[in-house]
Amino acid sequence: RDIVPIRRRSLLGAVEFSRGCGKGCGFCYAAKWRMEHLPPDVILADIETNRSAGQRSVTSTSEDFFRYGATGSKVSFTALHSLLTQVRQIPGLSFMQIDHGNISSIMQFADDELREVRRLLAWDAKTDYLWVNLGVESASGRLVAANSPGKIAPFDPDNWDAIVRESADKMARAGFFPVYSIVLGLPGETPDDIARTRKLVDYLATRKAAVFPIFHEPIRAGAGESFGVANLRADHLELFAACYEINFRQVPKLYWDNQRAGGVSWAKRTLVQMLGRGEVFMWRRRFGKIRKRIHRRDTEGAEKNTTRFEGR
Repeated sequence: RDIVPIRRRSLLGAVEFSRGCGKGCGFCYAAKWRMEHLPPDVILADIETNRSAGQRSVTSTSEDFFRYGATGSKVSFTALHSLLTQVRQIPGLSFMQIDHGNISSIMQFADDELREVRRLLAWDAKTDYLWVNLGVESASGRLVAANSPGKIAPFDPDNWDAIVRESADKMARAGFFPVYSIVLGLPGETPDDIARTRKLVDYLATRKAAVFPIFHEPIRAGAGESFGVANLRADHLELFAACYEINFRQVPKLYWDNQRAGGVSWAKRTLVQMLGRGEVFMWRRRFGKIRKRIHRRDTEGAEKNTTRFEGR
């Protein structure tokens, strides 16, 4: 069925670029649907509708912004560049925020192509923190490939952690701000996987980026079990906390920059920063409480095992 343009302004100026994904991740609804791209005339009409209603900044929605116009997993810089060039001609816009991308798509672009895409996303309001969500999931390509069959293609899963590092460097050179996600509790995860992911996160901490850990939550049968706070081991928690220490430094800068570019007053931006400091304090307290809980649980478990052994 043909997709028709929207009739009214959308929330936050959100404009669809593509639907579906097809990468097969067991924790994502879009995984089973092949990606299809909206025609440029529909996208441009939706942006015009938002602009006419007073929206100065727009947000593209897609499971992989960098795959717009692609055939399968092979990206098309020509198609993406053509669309963004047309979008840029719409008067009165300040910048376009993108939402999701895929590391394997980014790796197919040359540095100058990524810089050109970055340039085309900003008009009147310059932003130093043009962010995009990128799923790492784990440093272990074996684990990622087992739970997200198409995510790494066309690259070798054995090189996944090196690919993530290189993607971080490419995005930094192009002027993007990656917001990475990792998934704790993926089916088949080992302590070695957590240790490797921690090393990768330590590397990302040296770059201009944020890293958000999330818990595995399958959305279809056969995709493993749910993972939550009760399942955390000490290494899980230390990885989780390390990610948030990165975010405590980087996210306030992102907020300040994006709100400034979006026209938010200095007073409101300052209030948000103050509230954010309170959140940081609360998060660190939570980590301390969970750390004690895990230590108590492990100690009690060790004592029970010792008692069973001595009672034989």
